[in-house]
Amino acid sequence: MIVVGLIGEDPYDTDAIQNLLRKKYNAQARFVSISKRVRGGQLDSDKFFRILKVESKKCHMVLCIRDLDGFSSQEHLVQARKDWFDNVCQNVSCSSVLLLNIWELEAFLLGDIDSFNRFYKSNLSYMGNPSAQPNPKEWLKSRTKKLKKSYKESDCPELFASLDYDRVFNRCNFFSTFITVFEQKIKECA
Repeated sequence: MIVVGLIGEDPYDTDAIQNLLRKKYNAQARFVSISKRVRGGQLDSDKFFRILKVESKKCHMVLCIRDLDGFSSQEHLVQARKDWFDNVCQNVSCSSVLLLNIWELEAFLLGDIDSFNRFYKSNLSYMGNPSAQPNPKEWLKSRTKKLKKSYKESDCPELFASLDYDRVFNRCNFFSTFITVFEQKIKECA
């Protein structure tokens, strides 16, 4: 079994992705969080890269989870994330893979809105491409603010545990692209 270290902008993000990936890869990989106390912009700090060098030695692979906060057509944003990922690759001795969320992690939830509706007892509909929805976090918050229970980022780990992996894979192109690379890295590490 390989050890996959998770890096993300927030512990909720890493826990959420871990819960989704466990549905399919639990027998092949053990997921561990790296630097849970480092958040958002701190991922660009020297402190983070010092922690990363030490913690990644315990891993076969490092999975980096970042939000693009824009569309994939915004090349300057994509390039900034690729530059950051290149820096990660230079600071680890193991394999690395980037999960670049188009806009935000919440795009995954739009990929399986039925699971979201069951969790919040809502009746939202989303038929579009989850990658094309600007600010999906705000979209979900605005549509649930009057409900008994409204969307909060802290719900993501539990929400992602209830998502239909195949539905998300089929609806979120950025996720299916990531999975292709992730599965190849798993084979290389095994």
